[in-house]
Amino acid sequence: MGMFVLQNARGESVDINNDNLLAYTPTGLGTVFNNSYSQYENYFKNTKTQVNQGQMSIYIMFGDIESHSYQTFSQFATFLNYEPLTLVYSTDSGTWNRDARVSSLTKTEIGGTTVVQVDRLVETFAIDFINPWYNNKEGKYKSYDADPNLAKYGKGYFTSIGYTPTSRNYFIIKIASKGYLADNGVIGSAVNHDMTSDFISVIPGDNWIATGRYNSNASSAPEMVIVYQFYDANKAVLGARSRNSSGKYTTLYSVTKVVPSGAYYMRISSGWINDGYGSFKIEKGNVATDYTPSPEDDPTQVAQTWNYGYQEFIN
Repeated sequence: MGMFVLQNARGESVDINNDNLLAYTPTGLGTVFNNSYSQYENYFKNTKTQVNQGQMSIYIMFGDIESHSYQTFSQFATFLNYEPLTLVYSTDSGTWNRDARVSSLTKTEIGGTTVVQVDRLVETFAIDFINPWYNNKEGKYKSYDADPNLAKYGKGYFTSIGYTPTSRNYFIIKIASKGYLADNGVIGSAVNHDMTSDFISVIPGDNWIATGRYNSNASSAPEMVIVYQFYDANKAVLGARSRNSSGKYTTLYSVTKVVPSGAYYMRISSGWINDGYGSFKIEKGNVATDYTPSPEDDPTQVAQTWNYGYQEFIN
């Protein structure tokens, strides 16, 4: 590429530094400023600086031989019809661009020019710049690499992170003894596992479901017993205990209880009859889900506090 290349609005380019179009003696490639000052005695304070539009003027000799001179001029004039133009100026500091519009192009005769006496057309060409010099930089787009652990790891900012069961288990282990609280308050017999919940906040009309999973290898299937006791806002007992017994199953099963009017709290005692043992889950609603321990009973489910960083989530 020559030092001076013109591009028009059609994307065509013309090198004006060659034997066919020889440009020389350019002026106006620099910058001129219009400065305003405020004067105080012999001192001048700059109050405004504005760059002038700028105009480049250059001589062009058309045609490498006399017979090509007029044809070359005609082709160049046609090229200039598609504006705006872009002057591409290549120097040791890089390639710089500046957009412009044609200001003037003289037309004389061969041998009639006052610039230089040659047997070709030599004309003055001037363009008005419409913006400052700019330098195009090459940009490359790089996509993110695939993350093979995207389904397992995440990065973010959290206040707390913890494993959340499908449905929260409100049954909190308090004791583990041979017996459960029967309807009359007497410890029942023939039971080898017992757990008692803490007070659970309830709303009258809510449905709660008790779920158990039998884990024993005993020859006789066990029976799970759930004993409910409801309390008022002052945690005073409301009425007698209510007992529900499940069927004798070795898979997940449940018994339900609707909170009576006036109740604000509930406590539950559960046990197994016929030498059984297993796990209990008390959850809100009327759809039983698989067993998960309450967060208070399982340290692995206690929420961790994070300000930032990575945390592994277990599917």
